[in-house]
Amino acid sequence: MKRFIFPVVASFVLGMTCYAEIPGFTNPILPYDYSDPDVIRVGETYLMTSSSFNNVPGLQILASRDLVHWEIVDAAIRYRLPGYEDGDEVSGNFVWAPAIREHDGRLWIYYGDPDRGIYCVRSKAFSNQHSEIRFPLEWEEPVLVMPAKGYIDPCPLWDEDGRVWLSHGVAGSRFGLKSVLMMAELTPDGLAVKTPSRIIFDGHEEHPTSEGTKLYKRNGYYYLMHPAGGVKTGWQVVQRSKHIYGPYELKVTLAQGKTAINGPHQGAWVDTPEGEHFFLHFQDIGTAGQRTKDNRTLLILILRGEMSLIVPNWRSIGNGRGGELNRVGSSAMHRVASCACIARPAKPMNGCRICCSRRFLPWLLRLRHACDLCRIKTRKCSEQSKQV
Repeated sequence: MKRFIFPVVASFVLGMTCYAEIPGFTNPILPYDYSDPDVIRVGETYLMTSSSFNNVPGLQILASRDLVHWEIVDAAIRYRLPGYEDGDEVSGNFVWAPAIREHDGRLWIYYGDPDRGIYCVRSKAFSNQHSEIRFPLEWEEPVLVMPAKGYIDPCPLWDEDGRVWLSHGVAGSRFGLKSVLMMAELTPDGLAVKTPSRIIFDGHEEHPTSEGTKLYKRNGYYYLMHPAGGVKTGWQVVQRSKHIYGPYELKVTLAQGKTAINGPHQGAWVDTPEGEHFFLHFQDIGTAGQRTKDNRTLLILILRGEMSLIVPNWRSIGNGRGGELNRVGSSAMHRVASCACIARPAKPMNGCRICCSRRFLPWLLRLRHACDLCRIKTRKCSEQSKQV
């Protein structure tokens, strides 16, 4: 098993006593090619998978206790790519943009094969009585849930009434159409199609290349999160509706803005046991070495606000002012003791008041180093906080 070590704020990591707390970090947390990541939390463990294309073992699963330190613990496709035949063109094909979910004591991964359709691979049932999964798991053979050339980027949702939904996009290179998002109902076992896919969003006019769907339900609202505008120059969109087929209302929640983080592209929304919310996505940083495909790297971002995106307020991701309806967030390169969500404070004092509020003060005292936002020592920062 290979362990990865990633750049974070070292002084915080050394003083960390609980993995459930999210430490300071420097983006990218994974400076490797993890395209189209999806992340969930099962108990106190975060799990991530990503596009593995024609690589075997495929659908590698990474685990973390703090969203910053990750290690490879399993792979859902271990020996052979479903549908592969000798002589097939394999480079960049097969396993695209998976979604990982936990349901009924199993891990489920849905992914799109642009030439064959949407597959589901699931683990056998595991015991999770102690909020911990023991890897590696036993995996069943992948099932072709939705045979259709050009169907990609799926995400399942098990509804309260027992119905199973699957959102997905389409690949223009195979389907002859792109920038539309679809919804279908699956059979109760999640392994076959019950109703044909229906277009629920057409992004051609304002949000071209809409793809990479992630489907959630919070407080009676269905949330459809997806990127648009292309991998290198796009933005993040969130749509919500009381009804699974819509109509959906839409908000752009994350864009490059004035930062150096282009994209930002496909990712996942995850919460912590303490109620914080994060958004992880990848960034296309161009070619590297002799690769013919773009090299992409994963970033971790703060998803602002308690239970973000829930009525009555729509909130932005990253460094936007989440309380403002029309504010679009941008990506942060650093987080110091959970306070680096404040981007470019107009005045150091304002940044200090926020990052050294009583909520974050214990974290800062453990750091015992300069507060990057305020450019002053923690001792002075704590004195300022008494005035808040």
